[in-house]
Order: sequence, then C-alpha cells, then structure tokens
Amino acid sequence: MRLLKIASIPLVALLVSGIAYAQVPTSQNEAKQASAGFSEDQQRLIEWRSQEQNRISRSVKRQQIETAKIEAANKARLAKIAAANERAKARKAAEAKARAKAKAATRVKSVSVQRGSAWVEQVRRCIIRYESGGNYRAQNPSSSASGAYQFLTSTWAGFGGYSAAKYAPPSVQDKKFYLLFDNGRGRSHWAAQAGRCW
Repeated sequence: MRLLKIASIPLVALLVSGIAYAQVPTSQNEAKQASAGFSEDQQRLIEWRSQEQNRISRSVKRQQIETAKIEAANKARLAKIAAANERAKARKAAEAKARAKAKAATRVKSVSVQRGSAWVEQVRRCIIRYESGGNYRAQNPSSSASGAYQFLTSTWAGFGGYSAAKYAPPSVQDKKFYLLFDNGRGRSHWAAQAGRCW
C-alpha cells in the first residue's frame, strides 16, 4: 500500500520532496535492481541520477588528471629556469675571476724588475732571511703575513691572481717585492729590518 502511494505522487512533487534522491543507487546495475517496483517515471529518474553521478565522477577525475599535468609541467619549467639561473651565475663568476686574474697577470708583466742594483739585491736577501728564513710558503701565526717577504694580505692585494703571498710562486713574490720596495723608496714596509738590512 505504501509503494502505491509513492507511485501515485507526480514527478515534480517527487523531485521537490527528495524521496527518490534518498534511494538513488551509485551504479547502473544497482539502479536497475532498485527500480523494480517503482513507476516508469521513478525508474527514469533513478537511472538519470545514476548517469549524472557517473558523468560528474568522470569529469572530476579528468580535471584532477589535467591539474596534475599542469602542476608537473610548471614544476619542471621552474626547475629549468632555476638551473639556467645557476649556470648563468656560475658563468659570470668564472668570467669575473678570469678578468681579475688576467688584470693581475698584466700588472705582474708590467713590473719593472730592477735587478741591476747590487744594494737592492743585498737588501732583498737580508729581508728574506729575517722575515721568513727564505721560506716562500711561510705563514705568520699571529697575522695574515705570509710568503718569503711576509706580505700582509691587504698589502698583497691579490697580486698575480693569488689570494695570499704564500700561494704564489717565488718569481711572483719577488716581482711584488721589487714593485713595493721601489728601489728603496718603499722600504718602510719592512721597517722592522731597518738597521739590519740597510
């Protein structure tokens, strides 16, 4: 008797009341099984609801797949941009280092090495003996002074492309000495040796 009452309700009233929605199955097979005993209108409504749910589910899945593809593509694009930026940064750093080294090398080549003065050579050997004992790799334990002439890092100033005197070969350290000593005019850099070497 109750089923007969439900079947007699018009389709519009059924949609408003939501009675059919409460009993809507989730698949077409279940819709066919559940529709037995309902009116033709109710059966069509149940089948339509099931189809709509399937369509919406497929649409949501497609959207999720598309969103995942877009996110993956964006992530890959950002990774490529970051890698390109890092390569550009490394290239600029290498170019700057090469320019600095070339500039320093030019300065080394332009030094007028005055070895003709016996007095300068005598002073040079004396300074080496007292400053480092002739050790071109010497490092002062209490300051940044290093090398045979114990150049301070600030005085060395990256000469020849080397960060400190102890890293430069003897020929480069000697050139720095001649440049700085300047035939005696720069001997104040080794004022501690005054009275010993001149």
